[in-house]
Amino acid sequence: VAAYAAIDPLDDDSVFAPLARILGRATIETAATTTPKVKAAILAATTGEEEITALKQRIRELEEENGELRRWVARREKVDENLSAFTLDELRDYARRNRIVFTGRTKAQLFMTLWERGIIKIN
Repeated sequence: VAAYAAIDPLDDDSVFAPLARILGRATIETAATTTPKVKAAILAATTGEEEITALKQRIRELEEENGELRRWVARREKVDENLSAFTLDELRDYARRNRIVFTGRTKAQLFMTLWERGIIKIN
């Protein structure tokens, strides 16, 4: 096969010349049509990897955000469980003594602020 590939099909008068021309044209056409497909596949693979990396990063960010929200919900549930143990006036007194602005806050918000700063201890 290699010997026939080295022969110029236009100069060859044997039976193999037309076969070599047909085979050569088919190879060129196949290579020409395959190249865009291969380029598209490579581009898709590269873009796909970048997208996968971006999606993995976004998943990490969302998992962190979910964790923060779960912690906030847990804190809020603790506040709701213990809120009735204090009156609003008691919470305001704690805030005044510790120079914490409390105007415009609900009782739960004030309680959470005092608890997060370690001023009020709960179980």
